[in-house]
Amino acid sequence: MWTVWCMVLYFSAARAEITQPSILVLKEDENASLKCSQNDDHNYMSWYLQQPGKGLQLIYYSVGANQEYKGDIHTGYEAKRSSQEDFHLNIVSVKKNHSA
Repeated sequence: MWTVWCMVLYFSAARAEITQPSILVLKEDENASLKCSQNDDHNYMSWYLQQPGKGLQLIYYSVGANQEYKGDIHTGYEAKRSSQEDFHLNIVSVKKNHSA
């Protein structure tokens, strides 16, 4: 079991609203699409994986629209930052152990 987190890096006292789905149900070998949106024009957004007993592992990060960079564990994932507000993560061919 694991958890995927979308994070927005804050450099000021302002707080952005982050929107992402709370549940996603799929069949094995389907692709998962996770969408994360923020409303405060932040440049830095990141996707992390957290497995039981481990710290956060960076999957992808972005510093602005159309600027996606691979993290330490990007294999099996694809990311797209189509706008300043939205940073989407696709999990290619989900497996049963992807449940969280």
